[in-house]
Amino acid sequence: MATAYSENEDVVEDNTEEVLIKYCFYRGYQYKDILDLLATYHNIEISERTLHGRLRMYGLSRRNPEYDVNVHKKMIYLCYYDPSDTIKS
Repeated sequence: MATAYSENEDVVEDNTEEVLIKYCFYRGYQYKDILDLLATYHNIEISERTLHGRLRMYGLSRRNPEYDVNVHKKMIYLCYYDPSDTIKS
């Protein structure tokens, strides 16, 4: 399975389309920016519709996160407003 991260560094391991798309997606790039980066630096030209299809194929979505947003909100709240309290899951 392709990954978007190196264990030791925050760089792309290889230049496969899947890895590049995941790398940009995980960093929060907008769809247009992902398409521009792929075309400009990697000579990969795909349409936005194709990009959306690939993201679905890779199981990536910004609309329906696969984690409990409320748990993360609580963790952030505790870190900023109650640093003496330990984070409990």
